[in-house]
Amino acid sequence: MNYPSASLPPNEAERLKAIQPYLDLPLRHQIFQAVVVLTARAFVAPMSIMSIVEETQVQYLGSVGLALPERMARVDCICSAAVYTHDTTIFRDLQQQPCPWVSPAAQAQTDFSFYAGTPLLTEHDFAIGTLCILDREYRLFPSADRNLLRVLARLAMRLLDLQLLGLEQPSALVPCWPEIEARLTTTGEALLALPDPAQQAERERLVQQLNDYIEFI
Repeated sequence: MNYPSASLPPNEAERLKAIQPYLDLPLRHQIFQAVVVLTARAFVAPMSIMSIVEETQVQYLGSVGLALPERMARVDCICSAAVYTHDTTIFRDLQQQPCPWVSPAAQAQTDFSFYAGTPLLTEHDFAIGTLCILDREYRLFPSADRNLLRVLARLAMRLLDLQLLGLEQPSALVPCWPEIEARLTTTGEALLALPDPAQQAERERLVQQLNDYIEFI
Protein backbone atom coordinates (compact mmCIF):
# COMPACT_ATOMS: atom_id res chain seq x y z
CA MET A 1 0.00 0.00 0.00
CA ASN A 2 1.21 3.48 -0.73
CA TYR A 3 -1.26 5.63 1.16
CA PRO A 4 0.82 7.23 3.93
CA SER A 5 -1.92 7.27 6.58
CA ALA A 6 -2.56 3.55 6.27
CA SER A 7 -0.67 1.22 8.56
CA LEU A 8 -0.65 -2.54 8.13
CA PRO A 9 -2.11 -4.92 10.72
CA PRO A 10 0.63 -6.26 13.03
CA ASN A 11 -0.03 -9.83 11.85
CA GLU A 12 -0.16 -8.95 8.14
CA ALA A 13 2.38 -11.59 7.03
CA GLU A 14 0.53 -14.38 8.84
CA ARG A 15 -2.82 -13.03 7.65
CA LEU A 16 -1.73 -13.12 4.01
CA LYS A 17 -0.49 -16.68 4.46
CA ALA A 18 -3.87 -17.67 5.88
CA ILE A 19 -5.60 -16.26 2.80
CA GLN A 20 -3.66 -18.34 0.27
CA PRO A 21 -5.72 -21.58 0.41
CA TYR A 22 -8.94 -19.63 -0.22
CA LEU A 23 -7.58 -18.01 -3.38
CA ASP A 24 -7.79 -21.37 -5.18
CA LEU A 25 -11.56 -21.47 -4.67
CA PRO A 26 -14.15 -20.32 -7.24
CA LEU A 27 -14.66 -17.11 -5.30
CA ARG A 28 -17.11 -15.58 -7.76
CA HIS A 29 -19.51 -18.39 -6.86
CA GLN A 30 -23.26 -17.77 -6.85
CA ILE A 31 -23.38 -18.97 -3.25
CA PHE A 32 -21.55 -15.83 -2.12
CA GLN A 33 -23.79 -13.60 -4.20
CA ALA A 34 -26.68 -15.21 -2.32
CA VAL A 35 -24.95 -14.30 0.95
CA VAL A 36 -24.72 -10.61 0.10
CA VAL A 37 -28.35 -10.56 -1.05
CA LEU A 38 -29.29 -12.14 2.27
CA THR A 39 -27.20 -9.60 4.18
CA ALA A 40 -28.73 -6.61 2.43
CA ARG A 41 -32.22 -7.91 3.15
CA ALA A 42 -31.42 -8.69 6.78
CA PHE A 43 -30.68 -5.00 7.33
CA VAL A 44 -33.06 -3.57 4.71
CA ALA A 45 -29.91 -1.99 3.26
CA PRO A 46 -29.44 -0.84 -0.35
CA MET A 47 -25.89 -2.19 -0.63
CA SER A 48 -23.87 -5.14 0.62
CA ILE A 49 -20.44 -6.55 -0.24
CA MET A 50 -18.43 -9.69 0.58
CA SER A 51 -14.71 -9.51 -0.11
CA ILE A 52 -11.26 -11.00 0.40
CA VAL A 53 -8.54 -8.48 1.32
CA GLU A 54 -5.28 -9.48 -0.35
CA GLU A 55 -1.87 -7.82 -0.11
CA THR A 56 -2.49 -5.00 -2.58
CA GLN A 57 -6.00 -5.71 -3.86
CA VAL A 58 -9.48 -6.46 -2.64
CA GLN A 59 -11.30 -9.27 -4.42
CA TYR A 60 -15.09 -9.06 -4.45
CA LEU A 61 -16.97 -12.31 -3.98
CA GLY A 62 -20.39 -10.72 -4.37
CA SER A 63 -22.15 -7.38 -4.23
CA VAL A 64 -25.62 -5.87 -4.16
CA GLY A 65 -26.47 -2.30 -5.11
CA LEU A 66 -23.02 -1.48 -6.48
CA ALA A 67 -21.48 -2.19 -9.86
CA LEU A 68 -18.03 -3.40 -8.88
CA PRO A 69 -15.13 -4.92 -10.81
CA GLU A 70 -13.78 -8.28 -9.73
CA ARG A 71 -10.90 -6.52 -7.96
CA MET A 72 -9.92 -3.07 -6.73
CA ALA A 73 -6.75 -1.62 -5.31
CA ARG A 74 -6.75 -2.16 -1.56
CA VAL A 75 -5.93 1.49 -0.89
CA ASP A 76 -9.09 2.52 -2.78
CA CYS A 77 -11.48 0.13 -1.05
CA ILE A 78 -13.25 0.64 2.26
CA CYS A 79 -13.76 -3.12 2.52
CA SER A 80 -10.17 -3.36 3.74
CA ALA A 81 -11.12 -1.50 6.95
CA ALA A 82 -12.30 -4.52 8.91
CA VAL A 83 -8.94 -6.30 8.69
CA TYR A 84 -7.30 -3.39 10.50
CA THR A 85 -9.72 -3.17 13.41
CA HIS A 86 -10.38 -6.94 13.63
CA ASP A 87 -13.89 -6.05 14.76
CA THR A 88 -17.06 -4.54 13.38
CA THR A 89 -16.04 -1.26 11.77
CA ILE A 90 -18.67 1.46 11.59
CA PHE A 91 -18.64 4.81 9.82
CA ARG A 92 -22.01 6.48 10.25
CA ASP A 93 -21.11 9.44 8.04
CA LEU A 94 -18.02 9.10 5.87
CA GLN A 95 -18.27 12.73 4.83
CA GLN A 96 -17.69 13.80 8.42
CA GLN A 97 -15.56 10.82 9.49
CA PRO A 98 -13.41 9.64 6.56
CA CYS A 99 -11.94 6.16 6.65
CA PRO A 100 -8.20 6.39 7.44
CA TRP A 101 -7.39 3.31 5.35
CA VAL A 102 -8.83 4.61 2.09
CA SER A 103 -7.19 7.20 -0.15
CA PRO A 104 -8.95 10.60 -0.08
CA ALA A 105 -9.24 10.58 -3.88
CA ALA A 106 -11.13 7.25 -3.86
CA GLN A 107 -13.28 8.30 -0.93
CA ALA A 108 -14.31 11.50 -2.69
CA GLN A 109 -15.84 9.43 -5.49
CA THR A 110 -18.10 7.33 -3.28
CA ASP A 111 -21.83 7.96 -3.16
CA PHE A 112 -22.52 6.33 0.19
CA SER A 113 -22.21 7.73 3.71
CA PHE A 114 -22.77 4.78 6.04
CA TYR A 115 -20.55 1.71 6.28
CA ALA A 116 -20.59 -1.25 8.66
CA GLY A 117 -18.27 -4.19 8.05
CA THR A 118 -17.32 -7.27 10.04
CA PRO A 119 -14.23 -9.37 9.27
CA LEU A 120 -14.38 -12.90 7.95
CA LEU A 121 -12.34 -14.75 10.58
CA THR A 122 -10.58 -18.09 10.07
CA GLU A 123 -10.48 -20.71 12.80
CA HIS A 124 -7.13 -19.23 13.85
CA ASP A 125 -8.66 -15.75 14.09
CA PHE A 126 -7.12 -14.23 10.97
CA ALA A 127 -9.24 -11.59 9.25
CA ILE A 128 -9.11 -12.56 5.58
CA GLY A 129 -11.91 -10.36 4.31
CA THR A 130 -15.13 -8.65 5.22
CA LEU A 131 -18.90 -8.73 4.95
CA CYS A 132 -20.46 -5.28 4.99
CA ILE A 133 -23.50 -3.15 4.37
CA LEU A 134 -23.54 0.41 3.03
CA ASP A 135 -26.15 3.14 2.83
CA ARG A 136 -26.47 6.61 1.39
CA GLU A 137 -28.24 7.69 4.55
CA TYR A 138 -27.01 8.03 8.13
CA ARG A 139 -27.82 4.94 10.20
CA LEU A 140 -27.73 3.97 13.81
CA PHE A 141 -26.09 0.58 14.27
CA PRO A 142 -26.83 -0.72 17.79
CA SER A 143 -25.32 -3.80 19.39
CA ALA A 144 -28.11 -6.04 18.07
CA ASP A 145 -27.20 -5.03 14.51
CA ARG A 146 -23.52 -5.67 15.17
CA ASN A 147 -24.32 -9.12 16.50
CA LEU A 148 -26.49 -9.89 13.48
CA LEU A 149 -23.72 -8.86 11.08
CA ARG A 150 -21.27 -11.08 12.98
CA VAL A 151 -23.64 -14.04 12.62
CA LEU A 152 -23.85 -13.43 8.89
CA ALA A 153 -20.05 -13.16 8.66
CA ARG A 154 -19.67 -16.50 10.47
CA LEU A 155 -22.16 -18.00 8.03
CA ALA A 156 -20.15 -16.63 5.09
CA MET A 157 -16.89 -17.94 6.56
CA ARG A 158 -18.41 -21.37 7.10
CA LEU A 159 -19.36 -21.52 3.42
CA LEU A 160 -15.81 -20.58 2.45
CA ASP A 161 -14.46 -23.33 4.69
CA LEU A 162 -16.88 -25.91 3.28
CA GLN A 163 -15.70 -25.08 -0.23
CA LEU A 164 -12.10 -25.32 0.94
CA LEU A 165 -12.78 -28.74 2.46
CA GLY A 166 -14.15 -29.98 -0.86
CA LEU A 167 -11.06 -28.70 -2.67
CA GLU A 168 -8.47 -30.07 -0.25
CA GLN A 169 -10.23 -33.35 0.52
CA PRO A 170 -12.14 -34.49 -2.58
CA SER A 171 -13.20 -37.70 -0.83
CA ALA A 172 -14.71 -35.80 2.12
CA LEU A 173 -18.46 -35.71 2.54
CA VAL A 174 -19.27 -32.22 1.31
CA PRO A 175 -22.71 -30.63 1.43
CA CYS A 176 -25.18 -30.34 -1.38
CA TRP A 177 -24.58 -26.81 -2.66
CA PRO A 178 -27.93 -26.49 -4.48
CA GLU A 179 -29.69 -27.27 -1.18
CA ILE A 180 -27.63 -24.65 0.68
CA GLU A 181 -28.29 -22.08 -2.03
CA ALA A 182 -32.00 -22.88 -1.86
CA ARG A 183 -31.93 -22.28 1.91
CA LEU A 184 -30.17 -18.96 1.41
CA THR A 185 -32.70 -17.93 -1.22
CA THR A 186 -35.69 -18.99 0.87
CA THR A 187 -34.43 -17.10 3.91
CA GLY A 188 -33.67 -14.07 1.74
CA GLU A 189 -37.23 -14.08 0.42
CA ALA A 190 -38.60 -14.33 3.95
CA LEU A 191 -36.43 -11.36 5.00
CA LEU A 192 -37.67 -9.36 2.02
CA ALA A 193 -41.18 -9.70 3.44
CA LEU A 194 -40.06 -8.03 6.70
CA PRO A 195 -39.27 -4.41 5.74
CA ASP A 196 -40.58 -2.83 8.95
CA PRO A 197 -37.82 -1.93 11.47
CA ALA A 198 -40.08 -3.27 14.19
CA GLN A 199 -39.66 -6.74 12.68
CA GLN A 200 -35.96 -6.87 13.54
CA ALA A 201 -36.38 -9.69 16.05
CA GLU A 202 -37.94 -11.90 13.39
CA ARG A 203 -35.11 -11.07 10.96
CA GLU A 204 -32.59 -12.07 13.61
CA ARG A 205 -34.44 -15.34 14.22
CA LEU A 206 -34.44 -16.23 10.52
CA VAL A 207 -30.72 -15.50 10.13
CA GLN A 208 -29.80 -17.44 13.27
CA GLN A 209 -31.88 -20.39 12.13
CA LEU A 210 -30.06 -20.43 8.80
CA ASN A 211 -26.67 -20.06 10.48
CA ASP A 212 -27.42 -23.00 12.77
CA TYR A 213 -28.28 -25.14 9.76
CA ILE A 214 -25.07 -24.28 7.91
CA GLU A 215 -22.86 -24.47 11.01
CA PHE A 216 -23.77 -28.08 11.67
CA ILE A 217 -23.45 -29.39 8.12
